[in-house]
Amino acid sequence: MALILILSKNRPFQLHLTLESLYKTFSDVEDNHSVAVIFKATNDNFLKGYQKLSNLFPKVEFFVQDDIHLGTII
Repeated sequence: MALILILSKNRPFQLHLTLESLYKTFSDVEDNHSVAVIFKATNDNFLKGYQKLSNLFPKVEFFVQDDIHLGTII
């Protein structure tokens, strides 16, 4: 199973459009891929947006960016 990794900073609306497009374009996303989002929200409004997205897309794994360890992933 392949991993689709999406990075996002303060852009929950654009991430919403990206995830919608991904699921519309590739009908087998959940069968053949796991989707993960690493995000950073610099204020509570952006954080609320990401929280709403995690409810709308329950199969997508959401992770808050940890500045110290992100460099080891990339």
